Amino acid sequence: DISPIGIGLVEGLYTGQLEVTVYCGDDKQKVIGETKVGWNLRANDETFLDWLRNGLQRTLRVPVTAKPRFVKVIVYHPISDRTGSMTVTTK
Repeated sequence: DISPIGIGLVEGLYTGQLEVTVYCGDDKQKVIGETKVGWNLRANDETFLDWLRNGLQRTLRVPVTAKPRFVKVIVYHPISDRTGSMTVTTK
């Protein structure tokens, strides 16, 4: 959900920044892969409305050293100093 992070309107585009960290862990919760990215967001009206309706969706590849049992995603919005996270267990 992108609505709480305060995307600003600059020169007719919705803009913002997010810092995303993804951790993959094994069945003993040892980190077996991670990646960190920074996103500079820019969207027109149509794209921003899609983000509000469906969430901001991106695909990241994380190199791992074993089969992951869980994936944790942490998203940080530096302007509002807000952080959100989600953990998913894999089969």
